[in-house]
Amino acid sequence: MLRRISYFILGLLLGAAAVIFWANEAHADIYYNTYQGTGAYPSYPGNGNTLTYPTVLSTGTVTAINHTWGGGAVLDSGRAERVIVKYWGQIYVPGTGSQTITFYNSSDDGFRLSINNSVIIADWQEQGNAYYNGSGSITLTGGQYYALEAWYYENGGGAVAQLYWNQSGSIALVPTSSYYLEQPAPVTVTTTGTSPGIANAQSTRKTNETAQRNN
Repeated sequence: MLRRISYFILGLLLGAAAVIFWANEAHADIYYNTYQGTGAYPSYPGNGNTLTYPTVLSTGTVTAINHTWGGGAVLDSGRAERVIVKYWGQIYVPGTGSQTITFYNSSDDGFRLSINNSVIIADWQEQGNAYYNGSGSITLTGGQYYALEAWYYENGGGAVAQLYWNQSGSIALVPTSSYYLEQPAPVTVTTTGTSPGIANAQSTRKTNETAQRNN
């Protein structure tokens, strides 16, 4: 699993009293479960619905919602038809400030997406995949993590499940770098006094000034 630590090194160089950074130890995957489907319009949990066959066929993690199974088995469910997948985890929004982001699905068959419990895409229907089958927009804040839940089902024929977004001016697959199992915990580093780098710079400046006066 990829791991990344992001931090503000500038704060340490300036002798900041406290520096907060994200230790991204939960990076690079989202969870999934697979279930037995029931036909063209299977039920999904939410809006008063419950799964008709709630027994989990398989569970695990994937790096992104980007699958083109064709006529093969969906994930490791052991089934190529009549199968439901639930994805859940965190999605990280790069950048800063308020952003209106549009999400898109390319799927065969149905797909639903919720961000922070708000339904963004409701495309739960029998269909062939297209660019794009459904879409929805939400305003999010850059530099933040949000709860993601997506449902997919395959009835018969080809199987595709892909999640795209327009976050930076063009439509692209949501990158693996934005999927997380859990929201990383913030870490605070406390420093006191002036950092060695600043102290050395100040000492050098004073020595130069003294030499100039003596000349």
